[in-house]
Amino acid sequence: MLYRQELRWKMAEQVNPRPVGQDVDTGAANRISWYILAWVFVIGSVFGVVLETIWYFIIYHGFYNRQGLLYGPFSPIYGVGAVLVTLCLYKVRDSNKLVTFFVSAVLGGAFEYFCSYMQEVVFGTYSWNYAHQKYSIGGRTSLWFALGWGVLGTVYIRYAYPWICRTLRRLPLRGGRLAIQILIWMMAADAVLSIMAVKRQSERRDGIERTDIFSVYLDEKYPDDLLESIFTKVKVVEEEKPPKPEEIDQYMPPKHPPAPEPGKKH
Repeated sequence: MLYRQELRWKMAEQVNPRPVGQDVDTGAANRISWYILAWVFVIGSVFGVVLETIWYFIIYHGFYNRQGLLYGPFSPIYGVGAVLVTLCLYKVRDSNKLVTFFVSAVLGGAFEYFCSYMQEVVFGTYSWNYAHQKYSIGGRTSLWFALGWGVLGTVYIRYAYPWICRTLRRLPLRGGRLAIQILIWMMAADAVLSIMAVKRQSERRDGIERTDIFSVYLDEKYPDDLLESIFTKVKVVEEEKPPKPEEIDQYMPPKHPPAPEPGKKH
């Protein structure tokens, strides 16, 4: 029965090809399927790690591990961001480029701010701080990065997203569904384990002792040094509080060395 249904969809598509982005499962017009969004999430999670690795190499002249989970080159924050951009920009993808750019910039900046805030509240850490930038917004995002999200979102919804849809239409539907289900379940298990390991690290930092089997397992399997090697650039808020924009001058080196005091040898 499933084979016959897929065959009917394939024959119907040959007569009336589906528009780019149309539901792969049902062929319904003006609808994005969960099948497409699931692939967008996985692809965005991988692309985010690649993008951040290149960015950190350019800025810090070295390779830093930017994965967001314990196992695999995945950063779910980027996956969620890609899904949000798809849902919010899908209906304006053919509008004026400035409209697409503005919506993407606002959405990207707001999402980055929200993720930074939630990381600090839940885990007591932060992974980025833009307080040194002139147009920083609470150190959590900045005007410059919002503009960058605007460019990325515009390029994505106009070029990358149609390419993803065309590629998915070439895949066997049954095989594509099986592959994405395996990937999603693997990432879900990885995410749950990662959250528990990081949360346990936060408890160790606060001096909370636990003797249950799972907590002991987390302490032994994922000690602090291992987590720090996986989640690089993560700072503890209590130990290294991100400077506020109005306090940034005291964190920056002076432009000129202080004048020597009279009578003092150097």
